Amino acid sequence: MNNMNRRKFIQQTALAAGVLAVPHWLHSEEKINKVKVGLIGVGMRGQVHLSNLLKRNDVDVVAFADPDQTYALPRVRRILEKNGKKNVQEFTQGDFDYQKMLEKVPMDVVIISTPWEWHVPQGVEALNRKVAVGMEVSGGMNLKECWDIVNASEKNNTPVFAMENVCYRRDVMAIF
Repeated sequence: MNNMNRRKFIQQTALAAGVLAVPHWLHSEEKINKVKVGLIGVGMRGQVHLSNLLKRNDVDVVAFADPDQTYALPRVRRILEKNGKKNVQEFTQGDFDYQKMLEKVPMDVVIISTPWEWHVPQGVEALNRKVAVGMEVSGGMNLKECWDIVNASEKNNTPVFAMENVCYRRDVMAIF
């Protein structure tokens, strides 16, 4: 690494990532009391995210999209009912109904917990609408898809967060 040691490189990269990862709504003068969150994909992993989000008083789950009428939908409805959450908009009319959700429902963040091949198109679409993205791994299946995510994030000044808990364990981070 040309004139830069590994530790300094990591420090500077982490600082740059922190600056770039600040959501657009944090730059605003307007104070928001609750972050509006939507979910794309509410299978097993999405239901865990939903349950955790509903425990927070600074989050408002506003919508979800998932085409699975037989498994996901009944379970998600039970989770919402158990938590006294009403008025969550549902988008369940096929694989592309998430597009309607992103178009019609104002939200600050969307969490994507769908099968891998859907992550990039869903994430890029959300980023292009200036909605911050929490994306389960794998983000991209190849280098081009990874760049598609990076480019959409940078173009729209909107963050994307790779949601893989293993990446943030102390032992894993120590390797870097």
